[in-house]
Amino acid sequence: MIGSGFGGLASAIRLQARGYQVTLLEALEQPGGRASVFRDQGFTYDAGPTILTAPFLLDELFALNQKKTSDYIRIVPCHPFYRIVWHDGYSFEYTGNQADMEAEVQRLAPDDLEGYRRFVGETHAIFQRAFIELADQPFTHFTDMLRVAPDLIRLRS
Repeated sequence: MIGSGFGGLASAIRLQARGYQVTLLEALEQPGGRASVFRDQGFTYDAGPTILTAPFLLDELFALNQKKTSDYIRIVPCHPFYRIVWHDGYSFEYTGNQADMEAEVQRLAPDDLEGYRRFVGETHAIFQRAFIELADQPFTHFTDMLRVAPDLIRLRS
């Protein structure tokens, strides 16, 4: 397996769980790809994703080897996910809580609240179909994509 980012590690784990011998090749000094960290002048920085949006995917990988995620990783809730600060001192807190997000949008741009609600509704439908229902489905033939194309077109995704 070339690369030890999330995709490479997940693929290697899945192949090993099916009995294949896997060699993992990585150009960097440590595994993780974009999810790794680097240190400079006494500070530690993440090199990629700062939040875990689908912990159930980790649970699935650990379960392939009869393990529990919680025995190896402590997942810590982060609230807010992000705090965006502008040069004038104004800030916006991005969270995973719908009511908190609406309050932030209301505070930042009251006229955009209804647009934000429409955006959330539209993107939720796309997420539900494209990620929850289709992300783990094989698309090995062109006809596999054609089968779901009407839904994706309807969702404008």
